[in-house]
Amino acid sequence: MQVPALNRVTLNIRRGEFAAIMEKSGSGKSTLLHQLGLLDMLTEGEITIDETEISGLTEAERTRFRLEKFGYVFQEYAILPELTALENMYLPAMAMGLSRDECVRSGMNALEGRAC
Repeated sequence: MQVPALNRVTLNIRRGEFAAIMEKSGSGKSTLLHQLGLLDMLTEGEITIDETEISGLTEAERTRFRLEKFGYVFQEYAILPELTALENMYLPAMAMGLSRDECVRSGMNALEGRAC
């Protein structure tokens, strides 16, 4: 039996905005975030991020897109406890090959809620 997790969802978040998604358990919050994070793929519909429709991207393109365009901090399991908050925030910048100074600046901007 198929259960639609998301139906007729439209979401617009602009650069620099913060969004909170709250609803009862089982309502599709995690499904939405996994699709927005390019971790799960849609069965129908489309997701457009920064004018790019992402459903046709390869896994490598999705990985690069996540690194370059956006990110979100998972509630629990994706934070590395042996690293500081700053180090956790600049890991994606390191994966992009930025210098240490650029990584630290990117992490500080993210922690302060500024565009990276």
